[in-house]
Amino acid sequence: MTAANIVSQAWCHVSIILGLTGNCFVLYSTIHHRAIKLDKLSVWIIQNLAVADLANTVLILIPVIISLYAESEWVLGDTFCMVMFIYKYVGCVANVILINALALNKTLRCLFPLRILNSSRAQHVFVSVFTVLGALILPIWSYYGACVQKFLLVEYSPSQCMCWSVFAPDAESWHHTVGYFLAGILNGLPCLALCVMNTFLVGYALKKSNTTVNKMNIVIVVMVTLSFLLPMLPYFVYYMVSGDSWATHNDTVRFVTFIMFISSWANPPIYFLTNKSFRLFTTKLVRRNHVTNLSDSRVVMTVRKNQMKHSETRVDVRFGAAPCSNTKLNERF
Repeated sequence: MTAANIVSQAWCHVSIILGLTGNCFVLYSTIHHRAIKLDKLSVWIIQNLAVADLANTVLILIPVIISLYAESEWVLGDTFCMVMFIYKYVGCVANVILINALALNKTLRCLFPLRILNSSRAQHVFVSVFTVLGALILPIWSYYGACVQKFLLVEYSPSQCMCWSVFAPDAESWHHTVGYFLAGILNGLPCLALCVMNTFLVGYALKKSNTTVNKMNIVIVVMVTLSFLLPMLPYFVYYMVSGDSWATHNDTVRFVTFIMFISSWANPPIYFLTNKSFRLFTTKLVRRNHVTNLSDSRVVMTVRKNQMKHSETRVDVRFGAAPCSNTKLNERF
């Protein structure tokens, strides 16, 4: 096993543990305890982001670490290779749409602070349905190209440790054009919109927002955006710059690919740092579990001491030396 595989396995283990525990905790705390004090639509978007990151951890990171244990070979079959290839686009586009919705919701609340923007269940359903439909456009086209028209080839990339697609040698020029157009529309334009809205939010927070709570809510949106865009940026830049030599630089390709895993677990720490109610809930939960463990250990120690005293009394009685009071001793002598 090479040093690169050892480091890759360690990084995947950390990402899987943080991705599963962090996002499950966000769902638990927001659904059962309403720990994140934001407007209902923002909390709903945060919950959808946690679900998308959980699916990304299960469908992307776990197969990656399995292939690493198999010495960078794909052992899960062609069907799951297609599932992994399709979900890569679903998870990426879903995150882009949801973060845009989060930023747009906060932007509208900053522009119209006196307007009632209470969210309804219909708005929640619309956000989720629009996210699913928007995230499925590029995967459906990719599946059509790979399985119907055969102008896309889905194969395993040892450098990325995951399945990806390449254009077939006999693919026509319009196939390339449509593919790049969809990728640019579904990824490039929303990312550009994110940059514009976050620039506005930062300016609003610095100049017009007078409350600390409002500023911290804007900080949440900005940091969530950066936690998604920054890990993705090296991958797309390197892909565009390297061109046809993309697959020849194994170590660099693996590095820029594995950096993207940060986006699967970065959001829960951001909520902890920027949302006071979520931070208080987490610290109280940890302290309560710590006190419970201490009390349990004290109870166990008390029971053991009582058992030891009881056993000593039984030994004294067995040898005719039962304990008696001083009064009885004086009467006896």
